[in-house]
Amino acid sequence: MKKKETFVNQLHTFLENQGLKKEEAKTYLVEVFMKAFGKDRDALSRYDEEEPQPANVVVDIDMDKGTVSITRTKDVVEEKTIIGRFTQIESSDEELSGLGLSIGDKYVEKIDLEGINNSKRQHIKQLFLQKLTEIEKQKVYARFSKFKGQLLNVKVHRILNKGNVILEYEGDTIFMPSNEIPFSDKENMKENDFITIYVLEIEEEFRDAQIIASRRNPQLVAKLIEREIDDVSDGTIIIEGISRESGFKTKVAVSSTLQEVDPVGSIIGVRGQKIKPILDELSGERLDVIKYSEDIKQFIVSALSPAEISGIKIIEQKEDELIQVTVIVEKDQFLPAIGKKGMNIKLAAILTKSKIDVKTIEEVTEEGIEWERIVRERRPSQNYNKFTNERIELGDFSSIEDLAENNISNFSDDDYDIEENRDSLLNNDLPEEDDYNDDYDEEYEGK
Repeated sequence: MKKKETFVNQLHTFLENQGLKKEEAKTYLVEVFMKAFGKDRDALSRYDEEEPQPANVVVDIDMDKGTVSITRTKDVVEEKTIIGRFTQIESSDEELSGLGLSIGDKYVEKIDLEGINNSKRQHIKQLFLQKLTEIEKQKVYARFSKFKGQLLNVKVHRILNKGNVILEYEGDTIFMPSNEIPFSDKENMKENDFITIYVLEIEEEFRDAQIIASRRNPQLVAKLIEREIDDVSDGTIIIEGISRESGFKTKVAVSSTLQEVDPVGSIIGVRGQKIKPILDELSGERLDVIKYSEDIKQFIVSALSPAEISGIKIIEQKEDELIQVTVIVEKDQFLPAIGKKGMNIKLAAILTKSKIDVKTIEEVTEEGIEWERIVRERRPSQNYNKFTNERIELGDFSSIEDLAENNISNFSDDDYDIEENRDSLLNNDLPEEDDYNDDYDEEYEGK
């Protein structure tokens, strides 16, 4: 006749099926039994002003024999003065009969685990499930903590109703909220696609250790550049700053630790071959690579490319605050400086930590504003337009797609009434570069 499996053996078997070793299982069993028999839930509900002290519980488990010994020490108190049934026992209680104990003595109660009622068994099993969830969360967190701030190549598992996306990586689930997905990705992403994501956060407070992914964060582009360009990964080229309007355009400022190494050309490569995989991964997003300069005037001028800047005037510059400047342009360079829907000036402002106003030469002359004419730095290197294979000269600013389209074709009064929207473009508060952390939908809860 098959021996009936004890309750503790059932729990032990359950833990083993979760991949836990014997000593680990024993540790968790002891913890759960102490919690189950050490805190009086009824007392907690009756005396919520002052939480009763936990009971003195001792648990001894023999994993090989499948036996468990549980004792709980209680104070003997007067009749009808009991506060917590796990910590006190009335002197008239039948359990004390013949023991010769009086008020103030200690009573050691032996708990028969096999004799507990079904409600208590279910409570213990529930505690085990909670413990296993906590263990799994800790495992996931330990596995993914090293990936925070890094790129992962993942599979699109499911696209949810509100645009949130469930991703899969080596059997683990990653969540990408809708507000971390560029519009272009939302249009093109399909289930079972493989995509590159930036691990934004690992949320321990969730029921599971939830990994939050982003395709919108500017650091996605920085990490893609680092992954694809050896000169960046080995520290020869430094990414000094980045600003991004995800799905549309990103500006990256780079410098070189070696005078003989051109930072812009090192990232673009011959005929754009180095930068091409990055552009492909960004699904058509335009990427402007700019030579960083410690001269803030020169840096702002470069950041506003493709516009040709004639001059610049610093209005206000305070330490640790946005620098306010006015840049002066020829009339035909006003639209390129602002950019379509104000994107060029916004990204340049974020990149250079500046607040930028753009005026034409005619405007500053009429207003009597004195300004400094500035000449952009030039570098002799050349590159190829990847679409036409025509050799083109590069200044300190390079964008494969901008150069291919000569940029100016994107700016027209038909697309955007620049005069009508001028004040809002030039005087509004600039958004923060990392303003991508809105609360996302709770659709994933319980999935």
